[in-house]
Amino acid sequence: MKRLFFLALVLFVFVIPQAHATAPSEEVAAKVVKLSQTAAVSYDKGEFSKALTLYQKAHSLWANPRLSFAVAKCQEALGNYRDALATVQRGLKENPNKMTQSRLMSKLAHLKKKMMQGRLVLFVTPSGASIHIDGKATGTAPIKPLALSTGTHKLKITHPNHATIEQEVTIIGGKSLNLRLKLQAQTGTLSITSQPEGAMVEIDGKNWGKTPLKDIKLPVGTHTVLVKTKGYKSNRKTVDISAEKKENLSFVLSTQQSRPTPPPAEDKTLWYTSWPGWIVLAAGLAAGGAGTYFLLQSNQAHQSVRAALQSPETQTASQLALSKQWQTANDNERLGLVLAGSAGGLVVLSAVLFATGAGASKAKTKTSTQPSITSQPLHILSTY
Repeated sequence: MKRLFFLALVLFVFVIPQAHATAPSEEVAAKVVKLSQTAAVSYDKGEFSKALTLYQKAHSLWANPRLSFAVAKCQEALGNYRDALATVQRGLKENPNKMTQSRLMSKLAHLKKKMMQGRLVLFVTPSGASIHIDGKATGTAPIKPLALSTGTHKLKITHPNHATIEQEVTIIGGKSLNLRLKLQAQTGTLSITSQPEGAMVEIDGKNWGKTPLKDIKLPVGTHTVLVKTKGYKSNRKTVDISAEKKENLSFVLSTQQSRPTPPPAEDKTLWYTSWPGWIVLAAGLAAGGAGTYFLLQSNQAHQSVRAALQSPETQTASQLALSKQWQTANDNERLGLVLAGSAGGLVVLSAVLFATGAGASKAKTKTSTQPSITSQPLHILSTY
């Protein structure tokens, strides 16, 4: 339709001659055609302000009633009904032919009817609010501009949990009324107490201070209240807040039960893992081995000396050497006996160490599982 409007405009301007209209020069006509073509493209795109400027410039080059008609179309699209009406009346004075005059008269009647209406442009928050005009549901916010007859209208805007807005609006023909309205959230009051006092209060995750709290204003709806303090279990409740109503919440916090100390793990140290016992046992075995060696050497030496003394060929000098050899064998025998005795004592000592090590471990485990005398009263007091 918009494209047809442009073609009709070109036809009216340049094909159908106007009565008493002065034809422009070729140069001016070319400029008017170019401006009109560009304006028509802008009009098709909905760029009415740009199209209006171009048509007005073309009209300034050639005052033609058909260009006045195009200017009026743009002004009407922009909601400037008074300006459009004035432009049509101007076009009627520009000596239009019968066809153009008929179109201008039709547009004049249409604009006069429009002048009996105005526009109501509403900007309402929150979105989703219901809008009623004169008791009739019109839509929900956000809403497009409303065409209303001139005069006074009753406007009503509602939204759940918000205060209703009711007011009268006066519409002036050919003008727009812009209103920005914000619905206030309805509130109720809440008071909070606790035992013990001084507990921290969180409502819907927000810190509100310490108890007692009196007459807190909260939006209508359901809220979660958390009360907590050190040494006590936290307590959480939900509350429904109604408009202009008072609610009370009371919390009794219970003490936290101290967790019993788990008994220490039993020491499972075995007797053969005692390293002192093994050291003493190793020393005893070494002493026993050395003692056995010296005793064997002593026994062999004694037997050798006895055999030599019984031989008739033994000389006096050799008897002296045998006497020394006998004495050395006796010394080795005594040393072997001492070492053997020490070995026995060390073996006995290692057995004692193994036994006492295991016993001490069990005694330590048993002692650690029994609470101390001083800790019992403190534990009892902490539970009351």
